[in-house]
Amino acid sequence: SHCIKMWRCYVMIVMILLVRSSLQQDLCSQTILENIAHIVDARISELHIRMNHISSKLNEVVVKQDLNNVDMMLKFSQLLDQKFSNLEEKLPQLLDEKLSIHLENKLPQLLDEKLSSHIEDKISQPIEMKLSNHLEQNISNISGSIQDIVDKQNSSNQELIGDLSDLQDKQTEYIDDKFSVVNTTLSMVGSTIENMKDDIVTIKSDTEYLELEAITFEEIKNITSVLKQKECPVDDGFFQFAGGNPCMKAFPDKSLTWDDAESHCRSQGLALSEPRDAVGLHKYLTERYVGVHWFWVGGRRSESTFTWRRSGGEFPSNSPLWETEYPKTNAIYDCLAFGLNGGDIKRPYWNYICTATYIPLCEVYYE
Repeated sequence: SHCIKMWRCYVMIVMILLVRSSLQQDLCSQTILENIAHIVDARISELHIRMNHISSKLNEVVVKQDLNNVDMMLKFSQLLDQKFSNLEEKLPQLLDEKLSIHLENKLPQLLDEKLSSHIEDKISQPIEMKLSNHLEQNISNISGSIQDIVDKQNSSNQELIGDLSDLQDKQTEYIDDKFSVVNTTLSMVGSTIENMKDDIVTIKSDTEYLELEAITFEEIKNITSVLKQKECPVDDGFFQFAGGNPCMKAFPDKSLTWDDAESHCRSQGLALSEPRDAVGLHKYLTERYVGVHWFWVGGRRSESTFTWRRSGGEFPSNSPLWETEYPKTNAIYDCLAFGLNGGDIKRPYWNYICTATYIPLCEVYYE
């Protein structure tokens, strides 16, 4: 009877555990439930051992004690039945309380201890060993890699040293070649300079000779001019007198503007006159052309300066040969006239309007 009740309690405990396990699946992991099951199994095994021990004691008492004690044993059996009945009623509540207390108080500590012990025993040592071995292997690999790098760097350094030596040799050779070229060039330049010095001496000599020839040519030209002047055809209306004046010719039958007078002279192979002796010319014209007062000559103002049109020489504005209060500064008074009706024969030059009509005074000129 006691054994049956005990097994009933055991079956009930197992069912409670199954129900409990089912209710706790959403809250605890499989590992925690397995640990709880192991703890409960241990408790049940302990109760089972104690129940077997009590049963054996009862059997011994039944065998050894006399009948007087049987009644007491029956009472004790009834008491056990009552206890088991109470146990059957309170076991679920008791298990709930114990499991709750255990889960809240003991299980975390137990799990920490078990896990810590398991980690220390099963993981720590292998990890330390693995880490140590891994570090040693990495150190060995790194050392090997470093040694390879050092070897490669040494090899590269040797190659660089060789290349540098080759470059130095090539640079020295290049510099020597360049110095040789420079020396050769300098030698050639020196020879060229010496030749140029000789050429300069020759050029100077030739220049002096040419200058002498130029002087001779000018002398010949002057002589030719004098000869031609001496050949002035006076019988054809030309005239010439002392004072260096060229062979001249006036056209008293022409009254032209300055531009037309210049064109007329050119048409005759002549040019508007540039008198050398203005005072002598004034006297000569006054005596030869009685009643004539104005002649156009070859001077004209450009900007603020009067110049001789053919030769390009300047006729100064402050020359004493200007008539009193001349030259006029009016912009239209740009052409140079030779006047005979002034009060002073030493001041024969006037500037007047270029469109005025006067007699052209031309001269022979030589290129």
